Amino acid sequence: MAATRVLTWIDRRFGALALWLLARPGRGFAWLVGLHMALWWLVLVASQPNLPLDVVEIYGWSQNPGWATHKLPPLTAWLFWLFDHAGLHWQPIAQLQAPLSWGLMAWAIWRLGLLVASPGRALLAVLLLEAVGQLTFAAALYNQNSVQLPFWALTALFVWQGLSGGRVLPWLLAGLCAALGMLGKYFIVFLLAALFLFLVFEPAARRAWRTPGPWLCALAGALLLTPHFLSVARDFDWQPFGYALERAEDAGHWSDHLLSPLSWLLAQAVGIADGL
Repeated sequence: MAATRVLTWIDRRFGALALWLLARPGRGFAWLVGLHMALWWLVLVASQPNLPLDVVEIYGWSQNPGWATHKLPPLTAWLFWLFDHAGLHWQPIAQLQAPLSWGLMAWAIWRLGLLVASPGRALLAVLLLEAVGQLTFAAALYNQNSVQLPFWALTALFVWQGLSGGRVLPWLLAGLCAALGMLGKYFIVFLLAALFLFLVFEPAARRAWRTPGPWLCALAGALLLTPHFLSVARDFDWQPFGYALERAEDAGHWSDHLLSPLSWLLAQAVGIADGL
């Protein structure tokens, strides 16, 4: 009974607002993204008079930005340098980076939703992001995790545009966004693997291999990533990959090779359960 009363209260207070948003999805999307970015930026400015340690480390790298660091890819340092100088070293400007990353991710998901579904469902997809902790609380902190978010969404968007429109430009943009995502955090390789499998096993998508699009996509990404990997090899002796391996736990028993992936999948399922 208590749960029913709570749901009834929510419906009475916010049901009309939800219907208004769904009836005007474009305007609702603009309000949602604008409010999200503004509120999270204000929360960061009010609650973080000093930058967190992860961000301080990025600040240190940004003082001498290059194509690689001894630990992580360089995109966060590049962007911090850009925002820090554009804002005349005023900290609240630097704290805009995470909300802006989220906003760009939401825009790409919105655009992809318009292509594959309806405006109402595209808005619902963006609304559901608010129910996933990794895309709200965790994404509010500027680091490698938040900076990679828009490039996951943009890569998927441009690949879909390349498949559905048959034009070369979206494929080139997909390659550049995939490379920028890699320069943010290497984890985007899992998205690239999934997209590759989709292009191989989906019959309609497989026909794209007969066009220049996927090959130009790979070439654009490789060209952008080449200076990074050359620097990683020449200047840092592959230390970033050693750092990643050091953080991984060794398997103590053969069963860990089964249980660890299952544990990871369970943790991801719990993380997105609210959105589902």
